[in-house]
Amino acid sequence: MIVERTDIPREEFYDDRRFSFSANPRRFGSAKSCFRLRLLKAISTPALALDKLRDHGLTSSMQGPMKVEGELLDYIESHF
Repeated sequence: MIVERTDIPREEFYDDRRFSFSANPRRFGSAKSCFRLRLLKAISTPALALDKLRDHGLTSSMQGPMKVEGELLDYIESHF
């Protein structure tokens, strides 16, 4: 992925309620800005499954901000 834009103000957030399973989806929490990513390449390999990533240092659920570095970064980059 590549970062296309950063510091997008709340007023310009994409309204994604139509993709929610909840009748009252959580609306962006307290975020005042967000960013936009663009997918460069999609791959499908068992080597990047969650359990394999955890074996190489992943400690979070990947649903929030995180910094990927060290062994985990090296492992991920080796599959591209």
